[in-house]
Amino acid sequence: MDEVDVLLIDDTFGPQLRTIGAASPVDHVQFVFVTATLPNEIIESVKREFKDVGVIQGPGLHRVAPNLKEHLVDVSVPSTENKNLDLCFEFKAKELMKALRSNRCKRTLVFCNTVETCRKVENLIKRSDRRGRVFGVGAYHNAMTPESRRRNLSVFAKGLDREVKGGRKEVVDHILVCTERAARGVDFDAAPVNHVVIFDFPKDPAEYVRRVGRTARAGRSGTSTVFAFAWQLPIARKIMGSKLESYTVAAEQFGKDEDAEYSQKQRQRSMKMQDQMIRGNIEKGISWK
Repeated sequence: MDEVDVLLIDDTFGPQLRTIGAASPVDHVQFVFVTATLPNEIIESVKREFKDVGVIQGPGLHRVAPNLKEHLVDVSVPSTENKNLDLCFEFKAKELMKALRSNRCKRTLVFCNTVETCRKVENLIKRSDRRGRVFGVGAYHNAMTPESRRRNLSVFAKGLDREVKGGRKEVVDHILVCTERAARGVDFDAAPVNHVVIFDFPKDPAEYVRRVGRTARAGRSGTSTVFAFAWQLPIARKIMGSKLESYTVAAEQFGKDEDAEYSQKQRQRSMKMQDQMIRGNIEKGISWK
């Protein structure tokens, strides 16, 4: 049974398993529980339900793959703009498009915490490439029908490319915008995921391991780009530790790129906000490199 850390959260699951074992036609039933993240309370829960259980723990528990390159991006907005959700999204949106362009690859997963954000991110990427010549974008979340989710997974895994005139196929980068639903139990038909973007930092730090664990599997290399702000940054740094490949601050770059998607007015506004951030930090005695 996979994902035991989720299954055993429900107190009824242990009794259900005992019922299944007792009804089995064979003399002895052995349950094998598997998981990549295993909190101590879940171990104790399993031991209570199954007295003779043996715990076999490998070195990979709670760790990301050794071939994963992790990049952290500080997407904090000025403290005066913390409640400006549009600006917060704009900071992330800018960095997302930059990450997708600088990490051109066959398959990228973009993780969001809510269905609403999934939809906004999906629309953002589609607007940036209206003809679909660069990105093939799909979604995977609870608000979709099972048929739609399966269809999008199939396209993402099999890499169906866009047909152009003459029967030639135009290669595109496939992107799946998803909630944490895609962080567990999905193998994408064994197709390798090259890049994982954590657009929304997970509420549960253990979920970080799940999300980035979708890439750099089976000895392959992979890349993750993680967005975090304010109080999330120390948590992200602690989780990523010595494996952190790079750290950038979105506010230092925001508005500098000559990007067609962002108007001159938006660039001027972001530069003004950078000035406000610097002035505010000076007044509060805060310094940074």
